[in-house]
Amino acid sequence: MTGDKLVMANSTVLYVVDIAEPDIVYFQKSIQNVGQVELCNMGDDYVLMTLSGGELTAEKLSGEIIDIGISNSNISYVKCQGNDFAFLVENQSDKVYMSNLELIGSLTYTVNASANEEDEQVLEDWGSPADIENATIIDLVFDRTHLLVNVNLSSVDRIVLIDRISGEQRLLGDGKYSSYDPSIRDGVVAWVMKDHLNPTSPIKEYYDGEILYMYLSDNFTQVLTADEVDQWGPIVLEDHLIYLEESDDGVVIKVHSWTPELKSYSNIVLQIASIIGIVIVFIYINQKQLEAKSKISFVEEE
Repeated sequence: MTGDKLVMANSTVLYVVDIAEPDIVYFQKSIQNVGQVELCNMGDDYVLMTLSGGELTAEKLSGEIIDIGISNSNISYVKCQGNDFAFLVENQSDKVYMSNLELIGSLTYTVNASANEEDEQVLEDWGSPADIENATIIDLVFDRTHLLVNVNLSSVDRIVLIDRISGEQRLLGDGKYSSYDPSIRDGVVAWVMKDHLNPTSPIKEYYDGEILYMYLSDNFTQVLTADEVDQWGPIVLEDHLIYLEESDDGVVIKVHSWTPELKSYSNIVLQIASIIGIVIVFIYINQKQLEAKSKISFVEEE
């Protein structure tokens, strides 16, 4: 989803719809052997990026083909935000490439997911050392100034925060415990961490994921949830943070306001939260093999 547009695809047809009028097809195209689709926004037009056979192509919804200005082949993943896009290349497991639809070429960030010596030693002592040599990027998100890269190190997942301008890098959270599901918007980052979970002697109360967030301006990590309930999938919005939570009734979408006072929700905010939540729940159900008919409800967290 980009702006007020949502792109959907099956093996043969791609659709773009306006979330304000979801019953109307804004754009439709036949596709074949497409591995990934991203919708970008150039301000005056939307751009469709498709990844097929390791090759990345782009076209405006008007049909105009765009030269994306990169020569990389064997591309394995792409993500678009506005007119910026990031991509990964096969057999380059520690590198993220960043480019822009209106520029030529790309910047390369070599991701360092190492923790401090003390944390690495703890993992060694637990018998589950981080496999730095075989680190694999499993997810990434970004805004205009920062990049969040989720890296799998066999025994632990870590999130690396990269300043896109200076190139400076650091880990989010505690390097001993798995962090995942990163999200970023306008200088606010959120993620999930399984804090205090020792894989060699796990305690049930630490099985669940907790939601953490941080304003990059003050560089202080806030713990939003600290309980024995599993939470995941945080998404940073302009005025709110939404995330998913397990409950006795199924999966609950929770909404946390950045300000203490209650604000009335506009239709567009509710629509965005609904669509994002439904997509996340669908992915979660497929991955975890939960029952297909989970009850979904909104809960406002003051």
